[in-house]
Amino acid sequence: MNLVNKLITKFGGIFIGILIFLTFCGLFILFSPFVLWIYLASKKADKKKRKKYDSLIQHIKDGNFFCYNNKIKTKTFIEANILPKLQSDIRIIFLDGRIPKSKFDPRNISLLLDHIEDKKGFPYLIKITDGVYKDKSVNNELHNTINQKKDIRLIINSIHSFYSE
Repeated sequence: MNLVNKLITKFGGIFIGILIFLTFCGLFILFSPFVLWIYLASKKADKKKRKKYDSLIQHIKDGNFFCYNNKIKTKTFIEANILPKLQSDIRIIFLDGRIPKSKFDPRNISLLLDHIEDKKGFPYLIKITDGVYKDKSVNNELHNTINQKKDIRLIINSIHSFYSE
């Protein structure tokens, strides 16, 4: 009797382990086509988005953009002190929440903003020259100007030097 209980305990654990293993294998086989389909659909969407982005960059060819958002403290300061001092060829993009407001198609602006590499916070400077995209965040300079009462010419010079590079 003692030997029988040992065998049942030993083989019962192995049986349960095999059953769990086979269940996971079955679920993997069952769901792998869905996972593969989702992966391929995601790749296709990324490729399509990249193609639209490349087309947009080639269409713009040359352009300078200043993008800021609706954070109250910075919005007021930017509109009163920075926007009037920007060069006339710089296109302004205002981001009201997640909605870009400008003279351009919001989907195109969203494509530009999705490709920002220097993700340090608004405002962003975007420059496209001969189809080459470049961006820069001036968030740190802006907050130094506002909070530490630094000279506004520092941020203005930083903006102008970025666009004239």
